[in-house]
Amino acid sequence: MKKQLIRIIRAKAPPQGSGAVEDAYRILINEIPVKSATQKTGLQFALSYSLPVFVQPVGVDKTSPQLQWSTHLQPDGKEVKLRVSNNGNGHAQLAGLSFTDTAGTSTVINPGLLGYVLPGATMNWTLKIPPSALTTGGKFKVMLNGTQTTPNVTMGTATR
Repeated sequence: MKKQLIRIIRAKAPPQGSGAVEDAYRILINEIPVKSATQKTGLQFALSYSLPVFVQPVGVDKTSPQLQWSTHLQPDGKEVKLRVSNNGNGHAQLAGLSFTDTAGTSTVINPGLLGYVLPGATMNWTLKIPPSALTTGGKFKVMLNGTQTTPNVTMGTATR
């Protein structure tokens, strides 16, 4: 097994000041397969990695997201949109989204990574769940930065 060292340098100073929020980057690593004159058969794989990197502001002990959640029924009545806004100074990684109705029946909406909501950003997702499954009084559950949480979600009406 061969080892390679990769050095990544950030060209500007980290964020600082009282209202500073973390900076977010994505590092893309692509493995390029080496062509061998002797190897004619078999599979060769080229791997690709996408790694999120977050830079904490100077002088801030801990960053954290402050999320506002809402759902909206689309005008056609067939789709539900989930909107999450982040007014905090840190990112939110959302995964394992589910909905539990008042009878205790849980419906998995997205078992894996749903996505990230960066500071100052708003993300929208179309939920793969029939609107009838989202009963009044039910609760969403999600892994937020690796911790199971039950967010307070405002259930909205049709939007355009």
